[in-house]
Amino acid sequence: MFSRLEQFEHTLNGPLPNASVPNEISLRVDAPKLFTLTGRMDRPELSDQDRIVAAIADDRVVGVQPITIDRPFYVDPLKRTIDFSGAYFWGLYVAPEWRRRGVATALIARALSFIADRTSQMRVQTLVGIDNAPSKDVLTGVGFERKRVRSYYRLFGFQRRGQV
Repeated sequence: MFSRLEQFEHTLNGPLPNASVPNEISLRVDAPKLFTLTGRMDRPELSDQDRIVAAIADDRVVGVQPITIDRPFYVDPLKRTIDFSGAYFWGLYVAPEWRRRGVATALIARALSFIADRTSQMRVQTLVGIDNAPSKDVLTGVGFERKRVRSYYRLFGFQRRGQV
C-alpha cells in the first residue's frame, strides 16, 4: 500500500474569499445529524462537535464540506490519527450533476467564513490526494497554500510514514 497526500493550509488573517453559488443552491452550516446524507456524502467519521457546510438544491443535499475543530482525526490513507492545530476540512464532495458550477468553491468559502466568524481558530488545514488536481485547484483558488506531502508505505509488514 502506498498513499501520498498533500497538506494545504489557509491562515485566517486577511480577507476571506467570496464565492457565489448558482441561484438554485442555498448553503447551510449545521450539525451533521440535522442533514440527510447519502452515498458518498454519508460520513460515519463525523462527531457531534463537527459541522457540515451543505449545498442544498430542491430540498436535497448536493454537496458537503465537513469541518472538524479541535479534535484528533483518523486519516485512513495514512493509517494514523493526526491532531491538526486549528480547523480541519475533509471529505469535500459535490454530486456529479452539480460539478464545474462553483459549488465546491462556495462550500469552502462558506466554511472559511464560518471558522473565522464563529470560532477562535486562526488556520484551517486539509489533506488532498496528490493526484486530485480539481480539489487542489479549488483550494489554491480560495487562498490555501501547499505546506507538505504526507506519505504512508506498507509492504510485507514493513511500514513507513513520512513528511516532505
